[in-house]
Amino acid sequence: CENCPFLEMADDPEKCNLCTTAFYEGSVAVMDPRSSWTAKWLRVDNYLPGVYAITVTGQFDKDIEDELESRGCRYRCRPHGSS
Repeated sequence: CENCPFLEMADDPEKCNLCTTAFYEGSVAVMDPRSSWTAKWLRVDNYLPGVYAITVTGQFDKDIEDELESRGCRYRCRPHGSS
């Protein structure tokens, strides 16, 4: 992922599976994150242009959560089974 190169997913399929999910609702294409109100609403206005999920269900492994938190990354995931 170009937004999170420190997760080193490019050549590691197992790591990619740990950091991604098929459980999401809706998607939005963001062409210019800095000027997009939708990107600001999704809190991806500092990320690269791309397609982003609107809501994600699931949780990261504890190690990945710790890595994201130590780098000041914001993430919001809903646990499986919540609405």
